[in-house]
Amino acid sequence: MDSVVARVIAHRAHAGQLDRFDEYVIEHVERVAQAVSGDIRPLAYLHDVLEASDIKPKELRAYGLTHVEFLVLDLLTRRPGEPYRRHVTRIARATGEAGRFARISKRADLDDHLRHTQMPARAPDYEWAKREIARAQDRKRELAR
Repeated sequence: MDSVVARVIAHRAHAGQLDRFDEYVIEHVERVAQAVSGDIRPLAYLHDVLEASDIKPKELRAYGLTHVEFLVLDLLTRRPGEPYRRHVTRIARATGEAGRFARISKRADLDDHLRHTQMPARAPDYEWAKREIARAQDRKRELAR
């Protein structure tokens, strides 16, 4: 999917939404998108869209979402009732290009969350998640050698 299209969709999907840090979600999304390379940028723009809006995958496909991009967004989307650690582990263990892209996007997402000096009481364990994703990236690099 084109980055410009993904950005427009993200702005529409997150209009007016606030996150647990009491900041606009779209500001977080913009920072995450700027932290990744061009080929992953559309996914970074969309990383919270399926979880935090009424936009459906079918609509994204109509705007050019590829099958691999759908797989990435599926990995990045926390399922209803899914414990946070299970969600992160699913991303960490994912294989193929979709897994690699999901880990890169998730790491940028986590880095942005961790820039805050104070965490809300009910925030997930972002430090643990970052370590888990980093370990998975290191393991995948080792296997590729």
